[in-house]
Amino acid sequence: MIGDREATVFYDERVLSHRPDADDPFLPGKLDKRVREILAGLPAGLAATVYGNRPVIAVGIVGLVAASLILTLSPFRSAVMPAAYA
Repeated sequence: MIGDREATVFYDERVLSHRPDADDPFLPGKLDKRVREILAGLPAGLAATVYGNRPVIAVGIVGLVAASLILTLSPFRSAVMPAAYA
């Protein structure tokens, strides 16, 4: 029985250690390796493997901005649905 001055404490050693960075992987080894293989197989993952993450992210941002400008400046904004489809 727990008295007035007794307490059960559950803690994680990683929380109490005074290391600012955690060296433990986010995913278990085999799963982490598999996720990296899947991502590396995608076109952006392959480009990131070859050129690095930052250039690929920059190209993605430029592509999104270009697509939004094309849609904004195109006649698509003033398109009207024909009465036959309404």
